[in-house]
Amino acid sequence: MNESSPQTAGETRKGPGFRMRRISLSTAILAGMVLGIAAGVFFGEYVAFLGIIGNGFIRLLQMSILPYILVSLILGIGGLTYAKARLLAVKAGLLLLLTRVIAFAFILKMPLGFPSWESASFFSSALVEFPPPPNFLILTCWVLPMLVAAATPFKYQDVIDVSRDALVTAFTTGNLFTVLSVLTEGGKRLFAEYD
Repeated sequence: MNESSPQTAGETRKGPGFRMRRISLSTAILAGMVLGIAAGVFFGEYVAFLGIIGNGFIRLLQMSILPYILVSLILGIGGLTYAKARLLAVKAGLLLLLTRVIAFAFILKMPLGFPSWESASFFSSALVEFPPPPNFLILTCWVLPMLVAAATPFKYQDVIDVSRDALVTAFTTGNLFTVLSVLTEGGKRLFAEYD
């Protein structure tokens, strides 16, 4: 290979004729999670001290997100024209009113869902069964991107490509708050592509 050959995206040059692929952040986090699980399974309490490093990493991610969201909200709302700000306020007020009307109607209809027995002997705590927990992996990796693709002009694969890093990070950290900025930037990128 000669030195004038173009370098492709995601690759770095480490000497003559040698190319090394860069791994994405989501791949690095996923690899770290798999290695952490393997270390925990095979070495148990001997590697428990590494939990401090993992918790520190998650807290650093969370710490960097809050100022970003705050500044984004302030700049987004502050950059609105009077007409757009008024339209946003009207829509937000109507949405708030609609949710309160639905909640009030639900509260009024709630007594109709119970039987009209004179005593409360129909209830037994032994009859209460807890539903199985939902499968969040299927929900977030399959159902939600399909809903977004159905409700917007975006293709399913584009939605998955944009949200993959955020999904891996959210599952690893167990917290959606840490990936809001990644999702926001991905959404902006999708809107820019489809404009």
